[in-house]
Amino acid sequence: MDYTGMLSKGWSITWRHKWMWLLTLIPALAGLFSLGLSSMQQAMLPGMGAETAPEEIFAQMGGLALINCLVFIVSVVIGIIGLATRGGLIAAVDCIDRGESYSFGRAFRAGGRKLLPLFGMSLLLIGGFLLLSITVGMILVVVFSIGAFAGGSGQSDSLWAGLGLVGILGVCCAMIVFVVVALIVNLIYPFAFRGIVLDDLGVIDSIGHGWRVVRENLGEIILLYLPFFVISLLLGGLYALFIFGSSFQKMMAGDPSAMMNGFGWEFFVLFIIWAFISAILSAWQSATFTLGYRQWVGKRAQPETLFAPEKL
Repeated sequence: MDYTGMLSKGWSITWRHKWMWLLTLIPALAGLFSLGLSSMQQAMLPGMGAETAPEEIFAQMGGLALINCLVFIVSVVIGIIGLATRGGLIAAVDCIDRGESYSFGRAFRAGGRKLLPLFGMSLLLIGGFLLLSITVGMILVVVFSIGAFAGGSGQSDSLWAGLGLVGILGVCCAMIVFVVVALIVNLIYPFAFRGIVLDDLGVIDSIGHGWRVVRENLGEIILLYLPFFVISLLLGGLYALFIFGSSFQKMMAGDPSAMMNGFGWEFFVLFIIWAFISAILSAWQSATFTLGYRQWVGKRAQPETLFAPEKL
């Protein structure tokens, strides 16, 4: 694979069609509203002290519950918008690469038409990962609870050592499984996504197809992703330095208010700047991987489905 040529071509497509940046910018700016709600939630917490009257506490708890509901609803809406814009960007890059003309409206409609299978696939993959996360969390709670009980109930040193060893092994195994599954899900998801948008696959077929693409082209996928990972790491470090640089020493000293001091008006200004830069990078990465996807699955080749009629 010509990695340099692929990166250059992906950048050229997004640069010549700058409206693609808007497709990745819309969910980020919509997330600013959710961030503002979270800031309101944090601002309400200091007022719930021990000296606060019960009726005031109940009123504040009601306000927090309302904000939590709004954050959840906004997050779901942002997620749905993100599915449509991402699907539209993938469809646009593929068609432009084949010489077709494309517009922002056509791209958004193309993503919207694939919304239901994209949502189902995302729910299946990410929902399964969330269930695994809950399971890992329960394992950790059980292990630490057993350790706390053994340590505080006068058990012998040998029993405590045995429980400690089992606990360490349990935590290590749970974390290894968690990390491995997280990596697999993150690798499969973008190619299952493209299988739905570009090859009209169903929810189950797209996941199997994404796994086959990853399994057969893992080395090339990692090498193509590496430049974007390095750029994102550098930009994320600069962003964190600008936001929390002045509060870092206080945070390290254990000042609980230092973190919140970084969420002033400067944070929101820098967030908008960061969102714009991140949108450009995301559009470039998506375009590059869409070009790579077409090369990995073959030129306009229709992937084999898991439930083809002739196999039944």
